[in-house]
Amino acid sequence: MAREATLPWQLEEVVAVSESSAFACRWATLKLADLHLERGQLRQARQRLAGLFENARLLDPQVVRRLARLHHREGNLGTAHSTMERLLALDAELSDADRLDLLLDLAEMLLSSGRHADAREIVARAEPLVAPHVPLDKLAQVSGPL
Repeated sequence: MAREATLPWQLEEVVAVSESSAFACRWATLKLADLHLERGQLRQARQRLAGLFENARLLDPQVVRRLARLHHREGNLGTAHSTMERLLALDAELSDADRLDLLLDLAEMLLSSGRHADAREIVARAEPLVAPHVPLDKLAQVSGPL
C-alpha cells in the first residue's frame, strides 16, 4: 500500500524532470492518466490527457485511446465508440500492438454496454493479431493422465 501511495508522486517527478525527454514525459503522463482512470478521478485524467493531446504534433493513438476510455467512464458511450472506430480506421498508420489495444478496449466497452454480439465481432477482429503470439501447441489439452 505504501508503494502505491508513492507511485503518483514518483510519476509526477518524472514529468517534472523530463522536459528534455519527450518520451519519458509522455510515458509518465500516460501512466498518471491510467492511474486516475482506475481510481475514478476522471477530471484529473482529462487534464493529463488534454495536455498530451494539445502538445502532440501527430495523432497519438495511445492518448486518443485513453480519451475514448474516459468518455466511456463518463457515460458518453457513443462518443467513446465512434472515437475508437475512427482510430481503427487509421489502419495503415497503426502498429499491430496499437491496433490490438484499441480492439480489446472497444470490445470491453461494447461488452459493458450490453452489446455482446458486437463485442464478439471485435474480438474476432483481434484474434489474428494475437494468434501468432499464443503457443497453441502448449495450451492444447492432452488427452491422457498428467
